[in-house]
Amino acid sequence: MDNVQSALLNWKKVDEAPVIVNSSQITVFVNRVSTETIQMQSINIPDSSSASFSFPPLGADVLSPDEPVDVRVSVHNPFSWSEENNITGTVGSVSLTRGNGSVIPIENLSEEIEIFLPRPEGVQANSTILYLGNYSTLMVDVPSPDVTLVLKIKPSKNITFQLFLGYKDYPNDKQYIAKTQMPHQSNTQEEKYTWVLGPKDLTGKVGVHYLVVRPIVEAGVKSVNATVTVTSIAAQCKYWNETLSTWSEDGCRVGPLTTLLATQCLCTHLTFFGNSFFVMPNLVDVSRTAELFGTFAQNPVVVCFIGSIFVAYVLVVIWARRKDIQDTAKV
Repeated sequence: MDNVQSALLNWKKVDEAPVIVNSSQITVFVNRVSTETIQMQSINIPDSSSASFSFPPLGADVLSPDEPVDVRVSVHNPFSWSEENNITGTVGSVSLTRGNGSVIPIENLSEEIEIFLPRPEGVQANSTILYLGNYSTLMVDVPSPDVTLVLKIKPSKNITFQLFLGYKDYPNDKQYIAKTQMPHQSNTQEEKYTWVLGPKDLTGKVGVHYLVVRPIVEAGVKSVNATVTVTSIAAQCKYWNETLSTWSEDGCRVGPLTTLLATQCLCTHLTFFGNSFFVMPNLVDVSRTAELFGTFAQNPVVVCFIGSIFVAYVLVVIWARRKDIQDTAKV
């Protein structure tokens, strides 16, 4: 692969259009750019669902301002033979080299490189609408101890609310494994309503977690007529550790701009990057239905919604039973 990329770079001039070779098995991208250019634009393959890379400012101790940089990108997984190959999404690599082909080491950066890795095809969104009374509870199943849980929240109104996450039990003000308040202080709408919980935040716990969403209201207000839509995503950002010949995670994390379309990976070094992506089923905690009916005055919207479901169910059962009797009589 290195020889192919070197051959493609032989006659390249600085800041021209990149050379792209695309096939069903592998995609190769090479370009020769100035140090200013590489820090001003995203490196991606046009008209492709391949990975993209954006560099933070790199000082003169990393890139010489007087020497152009060769950018080498490939999109394929050469490590599928690994017994620990648990990468289900896109795999891409980027490296920077000098004109003579020597690699420019990029590692232990103070600012992270941004990588977007497209999600696997066929992964469907699984969103749940919660009706906010005094609180609403959602069950989320975390599949593995090394995943990052990304919660995307979309409120129906401009309200402030708290989120509590508990493990195998309902969280409260004093007992939880993580909590936050939204909207977050951020420049983008996406980040204001995204909660990223890494493996350390989840303390390695696997299985059912309970998410409680509680609106913050003024004194004397007993309920809020609003909803939030919750989408939970489990994602991983890994890199190929050449020393250990395995996929590792240190120096890489899942970013808040992760969506249903792509995983945002933030890393402090360059190598092969891969991701795994899951959209987890969300389940409304119906075990608290009786408790909701006991507080109708505080939570009328939720109670009416649940009650209408039961009424519809009963009507369907009655109709089906009558049809069976009519069919039997005809026979």
